[in-house]
Amino acid sequence: MKKFTKGVKGSISLFLSMIILLLVILEGFLIDGSKVLAGKMKLANAGDLALNAGLTYYDEALRDIYGLFAISESEDELKANLEVHIRRTLGENVGAVDEGYVDSMLNFVDEAIQGEFSGIPQGNLLDMTMEEGSLDLLKLDASTLSHEYVLKQQILEYMKYRGPATLGYGILEKLNMFKDVGAQQDVMEKKLDYEEKLSEIDELCKAIYNALNPQGETGYNDLLDNSLKPENVEAGSLTVNQHIHRAIQGAWCYSLLKRDYGLNPNWQSRTDYSGTDVQECIDACTELGDLTVIDESARANLAGSNMEIQIRGGVTAVEAALGYVTEFEKYCTLYTAMENYEEEYERKCDEIEARLEQLDEEEDADEIDALSEELMELQEEYVATYAAYSEAASLIDSLARVLDVARNTMENAVNLEISAAKATMTIYKSAAESLQKRAQDGKARIQDLKNKLVEVKAAGDAWNTKIDGLSDGDVKTSMKADYISESKTIDEEKIDRLRERLEKGEQYAAQLLDSINNTKAINFLVISGSDAAESMRSNFDSSSHGSETSGAGGSGYYNFDRELYIEGALNTTALSDGSITVYWVETPGGGKMSGDYHQMDLSAIKADMDNISAKNDEFYKYIERMCDEKNTDEGLQSDAEGAKDSLLNAGNTEFKAEGIDVRLDGEDGGEKPDDFADTGSGAEDDAVVDNATSNTNSSVSFLDGIEALLTGSRNKLYLSQYAMEMFSYYTIEDTEEGACTLSNYPFSAANNVMYRAEGEYILWGNPEGQTNVNYTIMSIFGVRFLLNTLYAFTGDPEIRHVSLAMATAIAGWTGFGIPIVQSVIIIGFALAETANDMRLLLKGESVAIYKSTDTWVIKPSGVTKEAVDSAINTAATTVVNEGKNLLFNKLNELTEATKDDFKKTVSNYANDAVDTIVDTAVSNVLNPMEEAMVSLVNAVTPDRTEIENKISETLSAVQSSLVTSEDTIAAEITSLAFETFSNSYKSQLVDKIYSLQQRAESESGITASDLQNEIHTYFTSTQAALENSLRATAQSEVNKLTETVNEKLDDGNEKLQEKASDAIDEMMAKINGGQSDHNEASQIMPDGSKGKTSGAGLLTLNYKEYLTIFIAIESVFNEEKIIKRMGRLIEANLASSETKPSPDFKLSEAATMLELSASAEIKTTFFAMPVPMSGGGSKVLGQDSYSLSYKGVLGY
Repeated sequence: MKKFTKGVKGSISLFLSMIILLLVILEGFLIDGSKVLAGKMKLANAGDLALNAGLTYYDEALRDIYGLFAISESEDELKANLEVHIRRTLGENVGAVDEGYVDSMLNFVDEAIQGEFSGIPQGNLLDMTMEEGSLDLLKLDASTLSHEYVLKQQILEYMKYRGPATLGYGILEKLNMFKDVGAQQDVMEKKLDYEEKLSEIDELCKAIYNALNPQGETGYNDLLDNSLKPENVEAGSLTVNQHIHRAIQGAWCYSLLKRDYGLNPNWQSRTDYSGTDVQECIDACTELGDLTVIDESARANLAGSNMEIQIRGGVTAVEAALGYVTEFEKYCTLYTAMENYEEEYERKCDEIEARLEQLDEEEDADEIDALSEELMELQEEYVATYAAYSEAASLIDSLARVLDVARNTMENAVNLEISAAKATMTIYKSAAESLQKRAQDGKARIQDLKNKLVEVKAAGDAWNTKIDGLSDGDVKTSMKADYISESKTIDEEKIDRLRERLEKGEQYAAQLLDSINNTKAINFLVISGSDAAESMRSNFDSSSHGSETSGAGGSGYYNFDRELYIEGALNTTALSDGSITVYWVETPGGGKMSGDYHQMDLSAIKADMDNISAKNDEFYKYIERMCDEKNTDEGLQSDAEGAKDSLLNAGNTEFKAEGIDVRLDGEDGGEKPDDFADTGSGAEDDAVVDNATSNTNSSVSFLDGIEALLTGSRNKLYLSQYAMEMFSYYTIEDTEEGACTLSNYPFSAANNVMYRAEGEYILWGNPEGQTNVNYTIMSIFGVRFLLNTLYAFTGDPEIRHVSLAMATAIAGWTGFGIPIVQSVIIIGFALAETANDMRLLLKGESVAIYKSTDTWVIKPSGVTKEAVDSAINTAATTVVNEGKNLLFNKLNELTEATKDDFKKTVSNYANDAVDTIVDTAVSNVLNPMEEAMVSLVNAVTPDRTEIENKISETLSAVQSSLVTSEDTIAAEITSLAFETFSNSYKSQLVDKIYSLQQRAESESGITASDLQNEIHTYFTSTQAALENSLRATAQSEVNKLTETVNEKLDDGNEKLQEKASDAIDEMMAKINGGQSDHNEASQIMPDGSKGKTSGAGLLTLNYKEYLTIFIAIESVFNEEKIIKRMGRLIEANLASSETKPSPDFKLSEAATMLELSASAEIKTTFFAMPVPMSGGGSKVLGQDSYSLSYKGVLGY
């Protein structure tokens, strides 16, 4: 043995010892390392369990009332509670705490790890203690409900389970009803724009007529028929030219008279003659007697009544003047002799009188007698001499003045002739200017009309394009029919023919004016010149014809040939010299002769007068009838105006919230919808249209988010549903008896700080509850007005009949003003209907989204104000027939027990559908026919062929507008209505229109009242006949569908609601193709199934549902605000709730996530053991404990 072991020397033992030591050390590390890892897991589990425990400290009131989870306790309270949980989990001996479920679990785990197992005490494998002050707990600020995204997520989590149930069947059908509203409103806006422009055509047509026939002035045709009738103008020109002819003759004579004959009228001038024999001098005037005769002849002729006699007097006066000049010296000698004689006479008398003064009466009596006798004889001689002289002097004075008299007389005569010519020409000039102005103004207005027709066509094309963009269905068909009936215009060829007439009339007037303005007598412009005689004389003297009178003075008295000069005056070449004399004829050098005088020759005008006058022009006769006052009945017009005002006033009813006195201040200060522009009585039509367009635009803008809601915005619907199911609204007390939240907590003023105004606050955010409710009412009114307007324009034939009758009473039945007036009246109907809808909605009742003939209530029995007022008053007391509007509500409640009741509801729906189908089909065919009838009655020219062509054209357009591609009962009945009318009623309509046309053309004409009665009677009877012929077919087809639905209901009760929904959907789709375009994306229900949107014709909405939709739409654009306002309400309600108060609740402190951090020490077994060192001594490889840390986040 020794030998055996001697050689080993302990090397193996040493080796094994070293190996074992290393293994022991490794094992120690592994054991302590495992303890650390296990400690970390234990600490993590303790932390996670503590966080879970922390989440149980949620606000119970928040959860119970609003279904939301958040921790509202302070961090210190949570920290204290959770520290106990962690310590106990780690195995520390801590004081007792209230044990809940989580606490029990923690104790179980703790005992399993370090307590007794099967009654056998075990060692404390993990000796862990939590470090003092290491626990830190935070409620994460980013997770508080004051953050909108956190609150949204909480709401959506809650609604995932509640949402599908609250949405139910029909909600997307209702939303889908609004989908095409924007496009339909766009069509309506384009229609109103077209009609406004069309009404301007009416005004422009009247403007053309008024331009041709100004009030208080002679019209275009009257001018041509009277003063400017060619025969009258020819006669007038003859008269004018006669005056001119005589004026030229007179001017010739006046020129002769104005020549210088050397006449000195001052013959009483002394000469060197010294004689005193006056009689001898008188006897020396040998020609005085003859000259006196000539003078008297001249004066007598000058006083004559015609130019020829006056010319003779003038020429004779020249002869007398020449004689005067010839004997002028003799007359001067006579005057001198008389002067000498008088001087001699005075001298002799003075001598005798002086002698007599010297004589004595007694002594010189005889001489005195002799001188007295001599003086007497001398005086007697003087008297005789003076008398003889005075007589001669008078004759001589007359001779001296006769030339002046002749000059004045001839000047006046010429001026009178020219004045008479000018006066006559002025009359014709005024008439021609009037004719020219009428033609020019008429042409200008015609051009305005043609320009407007371009605008109208563009507006009509835009309207038609928008219609083509609509989804196929009854609305599109009706709007297309409306377009067909209104897209009328004037035959521009007929307008051009009237313009051609006016152009010819203008040319005729211009021809007359040109000839008038150029008419001249010896270069004197008759129409514009002044001082005619003097101007003509001057022109004559300066012309080549002046020589005809210039030599008269040189011939002398004895050689003067009176007759030669008279002949020269009467036949002067100036009369025919076209260079200086232009008579009033149609063209210079034209005309014809009437005896010695020129006259117009208007034979060409006479032959073309039918192409100048407009009285037989087709278009002129059309606008003449348009302006004929007998087209309107003042009494009927006044009554219709009153009816229109009643409708507009009914729509101006003010709806405001009552009994809302709540307030909640908010950060955003609130919003405001677009104002609804009121339109009262007396408003101009364009103002009504503009307001309606503005209001409907605002409503469409408000509904812009519908498309987004229908294409994947399920969460928006959940948010709006949460808002309306967890908060109160204005009509909650009328809509829901004992209304509660989804969590079954009652709504009340004690629990809700903005009771009856919370949903409205969520929508608008204004502090005042009443303000928010009023805004909501205003918005609902706008949407209802939009929907009612769309229906009124496209649906009810009775509205069309009555509005057309009222429009013709107001606007007259001629022209293009009827459509816009009718539209204004239809807008009035929509306003009145909307006011009635609001009355019902604010009482918590439901109103059909799209109206039908059954659900529209404002239906007057006539066009009078009394009838309209009666209809409005009746509507105010109407109670909604809920039986017609419960189809989808009944579907939501459908069970085996309610199946029979549901069948009755389906039957009611089917019967209503039959009425709607038939009414709509007949309306689509008759509406364009009715308006075509009014248009054709006022046609330019009665023409049966034209009527037939127009009716055929209208029917063709109607046929092309009908939706025939759909396999629906509505399409089938509409096609049948078209075929029936075309085959059975077309010829009757043509006959009726032609009869009314002839009456319109007759002298007696047709009144607006007559027309209304004729049209109303015809179309009422035709409508009734058509409806009767169609109803049986429609009823039969719909009954088949009803039976199919009933069969599916009777198949079994498995998935009864789903089967019924599918059956109803198929039924509605078969009836009218539905109200949507069946876009897949638009029909996804919140639960992932397809929505049922076809046939929502009887769907209704109440105030609550409108508010729900508004909030959903608003959340599309302003989700953050919507959520923030809900948060404010939650905080305010919890703080003041009477049922379950949470007075200290704050959104900013209500966290949904916790962050926990902690540290613990774990005892080690081997890390602290001393290890021997070579050379002696030992070394500790680690500590006796190890520090562990934990940090975790957890939330709901």
